[in-house]
Amino acid sequence: MIGRLKVLLGEYMSKISIIGLGSLLNKESALRTCPSASDFRFGYVDGYVRMFNRTDSNEIIRKKGKIETGDRFACLSAMPMEGHAPMKVSIFDIDEKDFAAFSLREFDYFFKELEFTDTNGAVGKGLACTGDFDNEQDYLSQILSCEIRRSQYNLFRSFYDGNIWRGDLLPSPYYIDLCLKILKDLGNSFTKNFFDTTYIGDGRETLGVFLKN
Repeated sequence: MIGRLKVLLGEYMSKISIIGLGSLLNKESALRTCPSASDFRFGYVDGYVRMFNRTDSNEIIRKKGKIETGDRFACLSAMPMEGHAPMKVSIFDIDEKDFAAFSLREFDYFFKELEFTDTNGAVGKGLACTGDFDNEQDYLSQILSCEIRRSQYNLFRSFYDGNIWRGDLLPSPYYIDLCLKILKDLGNSFTKNFFDTTYIGDGRETLGVFLKN
């Protein structure tokens, strides 16, 4: 447990398991950020869903624009939702040396350890990118305690001073297109699960319903 807490505080252990929700469902995407990524596999997480409830910080940095209600600037995070079908995910392990690159890629998420079960029935725990934190202070403390995350967060905040976690935005078209391309290779069962366990930011509509409208 102590070793896991060190990871959450920005200190590293020799191997770290990562849970992929969106772009990290793709092995090549994971390898581009973390060349040491190994044992890439699939599984599921119970009690959580994907939700488009985080502003797309990379798009904001690139476009330097304001965001209004209904704008298509939202990306995915893992959020708790009980009584739901298990969410299918990817799982892979990275070396200590790649944690900094992973932290930079996902700098404005809250890293939380979730339990997973892989397709072979093995149970483990991995870090997921979530918006599931108790309070704003905990969220900021995790980011600001890591130098590489703090630097990117401060850059982001120089362009945008609004809420990071919000339910009034629509999914980023670029991010949806990226996920759809990845899902083509994962099959119908995985795709259906993705559509059914992914929600628009206010949590009232699944991605599957949203795409049909």
